[in-house]
Amino acid sequence: MNNKRKKLPYLYVNKEVVRRNIDKMQQKALKSGTLFRPHFKTHQSLEVASIYRQAGISKITVSSIEMAIFFASAGFDDITIGIPANLNLIEEINDLADKIHLNIVLSDVTTALEKINDLSGNLKIYIEIDTGYKRSGIDIKNKNDISFLYRKIQDAGKEFAGFFSHFGNTYSAKSPQEILAIYHDSVQKLIDLKKQYNTLISIGDTPSSSLLESFEGVDEIRPGNFVYNDLMQYNLGVCDISDIAVYMVATVIAKYPERNELVLHAGAVHLSKEYIKLNGQKIYGKIAELNKNAIQGITPGATLVSLSQEHAIVACSDDFFNTVNLYDNLAVIPVHSCLTANLMK
Repeated sequence: MNNKRKKLPYLYVNKEVVRRNIDKMQQKALKSGTLFRPHFKTHQSLEVASIYRQAGISKITVSSIEMAIFFASAGFDDITIGIPANLNLIEEINDLADKIHLNIVLSDVTTALEKINDLSGNLKIYIEIDTGYKRSGIDIKNKNDISFLYRKIQDAGKEFAGFFSHFGNTYSAKSPQEILAIYHDSVQKLIDLKKQYNTLISIGDTPSSSLLESFEGVDEIRPGNFVYNDLMQYNLGVCDISDIAVYMVATVIAKYPERNELVLHAGAVHLSKEYIKLNGQKIYGKIAELNKNAIQGITPGATLVSLSQEHAIVACSDDFFNTVNLYDNLAVIPVHSCLTANLMK
């Protein structure tokens, strides 16, 4: 690759792959009669947001009030903040709720009690349910807390949006079959709640959303990572290599023939320190094979095995090492595109 005039390292986004990924997910949601409310934390880009608009998608999910304000200023007027609401920011939340259709998430009883009456009557409130991920949300087995928080929302005169969940444990699955098993178990628990409260359920994770062809019984999906995909999704078996829409372009700044290693200017401040484990080895990225700026494969014998702040160490086979020159630019497939895109702005 020859990108000498561009500031390196940089993140390349293939818009055609982005469009294809969005269209595929949108068509599955439409077929199921399920609302597609994608999570914008992956890309945080107005240009990618415009591709969603062209696909007819106007309702979105974000991960902070700041991100909600950013995309509201770009014309999105139906936004869910998809993490537990920080009610220390109640003035900012209420101000935005007076301008757009805003949904927030409450994840436990105690955080809501003191300030729920001060929330704007214009916003809708989801109750987050933990179906097994153990990150945030009321445990699905804790029926008393679910009922208590539901009544508090009603008593405060606020509009209940439904039950909200993220099946993040799919990322730790060992196979596509295990991902689907986690999904079906979690969805059935939520459907039982849906019937009990006569309400809606909103879910979101890329691994299960990518594998499924139908979202029967689910009112809303909120995947985000699928728009770019990455090495993690590929390793989980939920996307093809050609479905990865992003890669980091980074320069070889040192070569060490005695250990068959390259050093790239692409460290943790660019890629994050996310890794996957293959055969007991931590992998922080792979070198891509490209065809007309699209990823068509993974280069054999070229693995990012270590990251520091600005450096990446690439362990190489003899064949690959001998094809690379000092100051060549290489394409790195990130492990987690959400974090890489955030770091690269």
